[in-house]
Amino acid sequence: MSRDIGPGGMYFFAPSGSTIDDWLSFRYEVPATGLTFAATAQVLRTEPGPDDAIGVAVAWHSPRLHPSA
Repeated sequence: MSRDIGPGGMYFFAPSGSTIDDWLSFRYEVPATGLTFAATAQVLRTEPGPDDAIGVAVAWHSPRLHPSA
């Protein structure tokens, strides 16, 4: 579940027990647009979240929006 998202990055909650690496890959097909957002992201910090979740802040690297396949 994401909490904040913007042009520079995103903050989201990962389930308890998730492995969070230094770099993550994201891919999201934007409904009804025929577009896909894809990016790699550097993890800036992790912290305890609600209900044993893990709060994760990332900075986008190489974000791109392209036609869905």
